[in-house]
Amino acid sequence: TRRASELAVFRAPVDNSSGVSLTIGSQEYGLFNLGSCGVGIYLEFLNDLRVNQQLKGMTINFSGKKIRVDGLVEHISKDAAHILCGIKLTAMDSACEQELLKHLQTYKDALFSQEIK
Repeated sequence: TRRASELAVFRAPVDNSSGVSLTIGSQEYGLFNLGSCGVGIYLEFLNDLRVNQQLKGMTINFSGKKIRVDGLVEHISKDAAHILCGIKLTAMDSACEQELLKHLQTYKDALFSQEIK
C-alpha cells in the first residue's frame, strides 16, 4: 500500500524517554532512530559490535511490546558525544512488521503534528 511504502523510507528520531530499546543477547541498547528497514542504536564501546556482523534474535522493545527481528550491522561511527551503530533489519515475520509499521506511523504522526516555530 502507499502508506506502507511511504513508511519504508521514513526514519523517525527516537527520544530517550520513549521507552524504546533494542535487546541483542542480554544487552539492551537505546535507540536514536527507527525505520521500517533499520534502527540506529547507541553503543557503549566501539568493540560492542562490528560492521557486517549478523545479529539473530534481537528484540525491539516498545513499552512492553516486543518485536523479534534479525539484522546486519551496517556502520559504526562516532559523533562528539556518542558511538552510533546502524543496523539493517533483515528478517521479521509479518505480524512483527505490522507492529513496527504501526509504531513508526505513530512517531511520524507525532513528529509532523508539531507546530513549526
